[in-house]
Amino acid sequence: MKVLKENYFANVIFFYIFVNNWSMKRYKVKQVLDMLQKDGWEIKRIVGDHRQLKNQNGKSGTVTVSGKNSDTLSQEILNSIWKQAGWK
Repeated sequence: MKVLKENYFANVIFFYIFVNNWSMKRYKVKQVLDMLQKDGWEIKRIVGDHRQLKNQNGKSGTVTVSGKNSDTLSQEILNSIWKQAGWK
């Protein structure tokens, strides 16, 4: 019975993660840059398709956004950008 319960909960968790991945909001690079600029981040350096932004409102650090404006960012990249910007 113990093994049955563990497998059941593992399947429920897998199903929850799988279903929620379909409902995640997708952002384009241009949308993320617009949000960052509204929060006070300014582009300071561009090397290739990597843009590094610094904040003019006192937040420390830099935020790096890579890709063309029309590229869709993955959830892992978005999480990294949110953490760098201090939003998460």
